[in-house]
Amino acid sequence: MKTTSINDSSWTVNLVEAVTYLPDSLPEKTKHLEVALALVKTTEQYNQAKRDDERRGYLMQDIMRLIDQLKIPSGNQRVLKAMTTSQLDAYAEDLNQQLKNSSFKHLSVP
Repeated sequence: MKTTSINDSSWTVNLVEAVTYLPDSLPEKTKHLEVALALVKTTEQYNQAKRDDERRGYLMQDIMRLIDQLKIPSGNQRVLKAMTTSQLDAYAEDLNQQLKNSSFKHLSVP
């Protein structure tokens, strides 16, 4: 038996081909294909959520590193878990910019 990865969508082509050859009526075949399409959409949503969760983890690690480097007091830190991925991305960019600016200040001080 051939196994496929959850990220491999070639099984959908095989399913469509199999449904095409079913002796069922066109409405029945359509139902089968609708179920397959729903499964594909659900799988893609799951994969997207998984990628987003991984991205959030990396962003949070990066933010914590930047907070440590910038020595931001805990009272001034934002609640990371409540932030969306795009908010985390923007916050990480803001902290990176702060770190660059503080590095330039240290370099320019006589």
